[in-house]
Amino acid sequence: MVRQLRNSFSTIKGVVPITGYLQGRPKARHEPLPLCFMASCNLKDEFKKTAGKDSPDYTSVHFVIHEDRECKAFTKWQQGFAPKEHREMIDRQWERKWRIIMGIIFIVLAGLFTLLGAYIANLN
Repeated sequence: MVRQLRNSFSTIKGVVPITGYLQGRPKARHEPLPLCFMASCNLKDEFKKTAGKDSPDYTSVHFVIHEDRECKAFTKWQQGFAPKEHREMIDRQWERKWRIIMGIIFIVLAGLFTLLGAYIANLN
């Protein structure tokens, strides 16, 4: 399959295979190594440490993926929800907690200002 592309170095249209652009090999459309969906740990660095070189091999990737680790961002899987929906649930829980904390802070500050006003009124 081919498509028409305008060459940036000239005004001539060139026919280029869909797998590549004018020169060089095509860019990968995926990451060659697994990623942490929650971005809570850097798996790429763990792969390199385990392999002891820049390009990790299958055994180091397998070892790192199957390693037991405590994850602060872990969410128990709920059947019927996609990872994106799990993330949205976590965000809603965090927002709910934040609103409760801000409500408590507001009540405490309102009470302190009330006490301060009463103290100032008693000074006169």
